[in-house]
Amino acid sequence: MRVGSVKARDVIAAGSRLNGGFHLAEDQQAWRVLSSFPSKKKTRLDTLGRDRGVFRGPIFTRTFCTDPKLGRPYVSPAELERAEIHSDRYLAASHGELLAELELRRGMVLVTCSGMSLGRAILVRGSMEGLCASHDLIRIEADASNVPLGYLYAFLRSRHGYVAMRRQIYGGNIKHIEPHHVGAVGVPRLGEVFEDRIGKEIDESIKLLDSYERKVVEATNVLFESVGLADVSAHEWHSDGPDLGFVIDGPNVKSLRALNFNPRYTALVDRIKRGPWRSLGDLCVPGGLQRGGRFKRIDASPEHGTMLVGQKQLFWLKPEGRWIARRGADSDVFVPAGTVLVPAQGTLGETELFCRAEFAWGAGLDIAYSEHILRIIADESKLLRGCLYAFMRSETAFRLFRSLSVGTKLQDHHNAFRAALPIPFPPRPVQEAVHQLVVSAYEARHRAVALENEAIARIERALEEGAN
Repeated sequence: MRVGSVKARDVIAAGSRLNGGFHLAEDQQAWRVLSSFPSKKKTRLDTLGRDRGVFRGPIFTRTFCTDPKLGRPYVSPAELERAEIHSDRYLAASHGELLAELELRRGMVLVTCSGMSLGRAILVRGSMEGLCASHDLIRIEADASNVPLGYLYAFLRSRHGYVAMRRQIYGGNIKHIEPHHVGAVGVPRLGEVFEDRIGKEIDESIKLLDSYERKVVEATNVLFESVGLADVSAHEWHSDGPDLGFVIDGPNVKSLRALNFNPRYTALVDRIKRGPWRSLGDLCVPGGLQRGGRFKRIDASPEHGTMLVGQKQLFWLKPEGRWIARRGADSDVFVPAGTVLVPAQGTLGETELFCRAEFAWGAGLDIAYSEHILRIIADESKLLRGCLYAFMRSETAFRLFRSLSVGTKLQDHHNAFRAALPIPFPPRPVQEAVHQLVVSAYEARHRAVALENEAIARIERALEEGAN
């Protein structure tokens, strides 16, 4: 139960609503703080811009291709929420000048403007630059001489900025926000020194995230090169012929599904086995290759519970999950450092996260993970866990795991084949180098998130103090 006091003028302004839940909701409290902030200390967002200011990409019929030489990489708003930006979809070059209009440029602030999770702010960093993004994103090109870009982003990402944009929502089943709605948002000005400090913290956070993405890619490349392999690309996988009309002599009777024996899969397996390798089951600790257990979810407040993350939120830069009581959860909802986490249920769509991999480290160890996520815990006397992750995040591992799928609409990994999956096995010095790259990458990522959270919290405190 929440208890609080509400001023009479706020009750009247809300149409004399007397239900306590409405007035004590975080959105209402944040809006009251923002509304109470002196209007003379606010600047309309659309007056802070340069070039095109506040705009959204054009609506168009999308034509995709699979060859990166014939198009430009395309991302959706959901993909930009992830820690590591990955896309194997390409808009065809036949779109012409439209591609330049959809291109993201470093320093842009994006706002999701359609669908369920609208009103979220995203700052374009190095790995996003040059990508073509959906028209479901409002672009903000701010003039750094008018406002530090990091400060503008941090305000829009704060609960006060988020509420300011969410109040502009219109529509029925599919909600929308338009550029003129975002442009009308009043940006509180908290002083040049304060804003510059926030801007520098966000800049440092972005540099750390760029470092994180570079290092995980480098770790995978070092691992593959050490065993004489090269990671397969999505285009190579799809252009390697159709999985039709092949014959398997004496197939394993544990499966009669053609997908589990397709030639592209067996070719990848043979390629790995030409070099040093070990089976996945042999490299894991006892019980270290299984999904989590089921348990009763008891809702709890953040101060008395732990956050439960599912497959979708697993890859978000800042996971958001359901808060549950620890007493209702078994110990296996938490994982040890270095656990590789793989969504174990899903469909075979190219943009689905089923069979992608994440690494549990640092702040990720305080999160509870749903039973739909496969836990892979390497025995570090055999293979260092960061080294295993460097392989599991690769396109090769993704395609291998996808080929082990079993099920009808909702797929799962076939238990009979999972433990036998071949894993490249480099010498110990290479394992140590790769592991250290992965660990330093994730430490940079968690420092980046902590820096951003601190900057946002500082803005929220300043707004609350300024409104009183």
